[in-house]
Amino acid sequence: MNPYFPQGVRLGNYQGKPVMRFTIQNKNGMVADVLNIGGIISRLVVPCRHTGFRDVVFGFSDFLNYIPNLDHHIGSIVGRYANRIGGAAFSINGHRYALAANEGNNILHGGKDNLSKRFWKLSDLAENKLTLTILSPDGDQGFPGDLTVRVTFTVSDDNALVLQYEATSTKPTPVCFTQHGYFNLYGSPTSVLDHYVWVDADFITETDNENIPTGKLLPVKDSGYDLGKPVLVKDIIRQLPSGLDNNYVLKQYQEGNYALHKAAGLFEPESGIWMEVFTTEPGMQVYTANHLHKILSPYPIPPFPAICLEAQHFPDSPNKPQFPSTLLLPGQVYRQETRYCFSIKESL
Repeated sequence: MNPYFPQGVRLGNYQGKPVMRFTIQNKNGMVADVLNIGGIISRLVVPCRHTGFRDVVFGFSDFLNYIPNLDHHIGSIVGRYANRIGGAAFSINGHRYALAANEGNNILHGGKDNLSKRFWKLSDLAENKLTLTILSPDGDQGFPGDLTVRVTFTVSDDNALVLQYEATSTKPTPVCFTQHGYFNLYGSPTSVLDHYVWVDADFITETDNENIPTGKLLPVKDSGYDLGKPVLVKDIIRQLPSGLDNNYVLKQYQEGNYALHKAAGLFEPESGIWMEVFTTEPGMQVYTANHLHKILSPYPIPPFPAICLEAQHFPDSPNKPQFPSTLLLPGQVYRQETRYCFSIKESL
């Protein structure tokens, strides 16, 4: 194995393979570090009001701290199917596929050995852009088809982190990817209780006691789930002490129309950082990092230390024909784009 890697920094070894960190940046000093394990975004530095720049993602400086916490998908690309599929099974054209359940009777984020835990291959690297690829073979975690995945990370000169996904399959298969970044715009291991969050949605998908959608949509107006206007996270927690882990039905999505629409926002008053999320996807899983303070960490982590805004299709879509379809056929190309756009505001 060649120990010289001119296109990245070698951090060490895991499972006998080199762990690499690739850095991209724009002309304004915005920087993203991406690991070849899981496509983890380990650092995302953006301009802020007072101190110049801040790292706005929860993560670790030492890659070894990610290893015992891979089941929390910290900063990683999640797939082959982000979120949950009920009963760890689905059918296509009358054929039932049994999947590798990893959350009770269900499958979460593509299974125990999902793509967020694997090595991705660098296929392209420029100053402000990189592309990672991976092959998920036919039968992987029970999913049909050889799935070839390509994800491009770009730090644009208008201070956006852009993720563009493409995938093709040799057999009909459901596909749903997301980026599982844990955001904290204050930029240190504190809670996000003083952040404001907004999501452009009037409904969430109703779930049963295993967090599997029932197929019904629940209106959020005048409830603790209502994020139609910017809401302080601590006000959400007062109403929902366990926090949020819900799929929001984005209002501007139109099935079959691959177009970006504004989906969500996050604001931290002290730093002045305002993050807007644009996506082509129909759903947004909002997760207030309800269990992250329990992970193995070299430093203390408070409750609700971050918030995830995961653009994706709805959970259990393969078993819910009324939901937007996630079925990818041979000859088709799965595409998704999500943009995290950063600016500075004095107030909302």
